[in-house]
Amino acid sequence: MEPIFIIAVSVTAILLISLLTEKMRLPIVLGLLLAGILVGPASPLKGFQIGPFSLSNVIITEFELVNIFAALGSTLILFGIGLEFSLMRLSQMGLFTLLGGAVKIGLAYSLSYIVVSQLGFAPIAAMYLALILSLSSTPIIAKILEQKDKIRRPEVPFIVTVLVLEDLVAVFALGIISTPGILGDNYALAVSFFKVVLTFIFAYIILSRIVQFLLSHISKANETLVLATVSIALTISYLSEALGMGFSVGAFLAGSAIATSTQARRIEEAIRPFNLLFASFFFFSIGMLVDVSATFSHIVLIGAIIAIAIGGKFLASAFSAYLSGFSGRSACFAAVALVPLSELSLLIGAKGVSLGILPPNTLGIMATTIVASTIASVALINRENSIYGALVSIVPRFLLENARTLRSTSIKLHRSAQQNMRYNSIIAHLPPIGQVRESLPTNDYLRLLLGNSVFFAVLSLVSFGSMFFLQNLAASDAHSVLSSMLLLGFVLSSTVFAINLNSALTSISRTLGRGFSNKYFFCALQFSAALLFLLLLILLLAANQLLPSSLAILPALSFAALLLLRLLKAAKSALLLLS
Repeated sequence: MEPIFIIAVSVTAILLISLLTEKMRLPIVLGLLLAGILVGPASPLKGFQIGPFSLSNVIITEFELVNIFAALGSTLILFGIGLEFSLMRLSQMGLFTLLGGAVKIGLAYSLSYIVVSQLGFAPIAAMYLALILSLSSTPIIAKILEQKDKIRRPEVPFIVTVLVLEDLVAVFALGIISTPGILGDNYALAVSFFKVVLTFIFAYIILSRIVQFLLSHISKANETLVLATVSIALTISYLSEALGMGFSVGAFLAGSAIATSTQARRIEEAIRPFNLLFASFFFFSIGMLVDVSATFSHIVLIGAIIAIAIGGKFLASAFSAYLSGFSGRSACFAAVALVPLSELSLLIGAKGVSLGILPPNTLGIMATTIVASTIASVALINRENSIYGALVSIVPRFLLENARTLRSTSIKLHRSAQQNMRYNSIIAHLPPIGQVRESLPTNDYLRLLLGNSVFFAVLSLVSFGSMFFLQNLAASDAHSVLSSMLLLGFVLSSTVFAINLNSALTSISRTLGRGFSNKYFFCALQFSAALLFLLLLILLLAANQLLPSSLAILPALSFAALLLLRLLKAAKSALLLLS
């Protein structure tokens, strides 16, 4: 089949089916997947004839050219997500809203993992599938909310927060799993995670400035700007691939770097037509992988996967939205809106298939699941009252009462956190976000930091002790899930403890530095702080020997990074002292 004919058939099929789905007020992604199904090698139209013309003549059996366009499309999809992402936007969402989004992601993953494990998948494959099934699609959900005129509902900020966090989790996952065999080596997994974190920090602090410098010396014409943007995105993507983190992660980082430039909005508008074209080929190529006959031959498995994708995300989203302060009806609306499966799941699934962890038909199953979950969301988006009424009639009364009590407690904690906790100073120190300093008086701010440090230190010890206790119990799926949640709590609380302790030491040094003019005293303070972090690092490394999971080393790596920062500050003080 001639290349020009393949492109002509692809573009024509994409156009016709997309027009049909638009007339039906359905997301265009469904049309793109359906177009791929109809002209793919397993097309149900194969053998049909319209007069003397056989539809088999338009069936595409050669993937090479389509895959080239699809690869560029996946790059632009991740680039567009990176272009929309910024730490400022994340910080403006509020700590409590971010925690609600994190609860949704963690709960959806846990539910999916438990159910998928019972379907006979190996643990590593179950981890992949659980992550894939717990993600929601940003473009599909945005299109549904826009078409159903729901974009101004009060639940939308919560939905956006969840989607931003999930996109970030998906990109992190793509970066971590890009190295073959990484999941079989716990130490390599931890190193890979730390490498991705460092790369993100480098991209945010240094790469963004390099990109801004390059863009400032480029012609203002849109044509030149588009060429420069695509060139930068592909270059960073290939560098990311060379570092072992995957092409997609590089595309996201390129978008994040450009997002901080003054021309970000202009670039987004300029590349939108190209993004639409090549992203269409990505979804079209995924549709070509769907084998309708194979789908019906595995109808039980596919039905179970669809049920997990819809039911797991619905329950997790409804619970997290309810705890975030929304009413039961509003929580049901947010949960229905978050049902569509993410297009990033296809990228993660493709990586799992290429590594031999997932079976070859995974992408076809995921494409079918995207179609089914999107149709379910469209059908149920206006029926939150009926869904809420059905849930109230089904769920036992004692569970409803406990849920209401938990929601009331959560709202009180939210109000207390708003009054007593200020993390603006942490965000303010991240470039290029302004130079806003802590709004509290110095003594109150220091007291708050020390109190938070003690609280998170105790929480870390409790999480660690609970994990150590569970090791001596008989293994089961429930213990595995609980251990994973405790491990996540230990990692997060230890990291937050490190951040608070570092901020407290900085505040103490600043306060004492103003009261004492002796340079030797200030230098000694810096070295004392470095020594404290060194001792804590040694303790964490010793504790890591008692835990089987590689993620337990992450707090130690955080303390190592802060120790390095403290040593640099101490060295700077020593150099000033000697000069």
